[in-house]
Amino acid sequence: MATLEEKLRWAEEDFRAQVREERFAYASLTWLIGKVCKKALKGKDAVTIANELEEDDVGKVQRIMDVAKSFAPDYDVEEIYKKMMA
Repeated sequence: MATLEEKLRWAEEDFRAQVREERFAYASLTWLIGKVCKKALKGKDAVTIANELEEDDVGKVQRIMDVAKSFAPDYDVEEIYKKMMA
């Protein structure tokens, strides 16, 4: 049977792993938002942008573009991210 200290250590390890995953997801999405916005400013469509970024999910690129419209032309990646997560 695990001791209380072991259970606490496991819980802490699980928590740290979850935080790492969330940070990675945040970083990945904000990077993608930034790239999509730069390419959208050049008048590119979602399919072209997805191809250029080697993003398989054209729908995700389109969602970013749809949300980002209200922030154009001064795209604020953080605000776009917040709106997408709301």
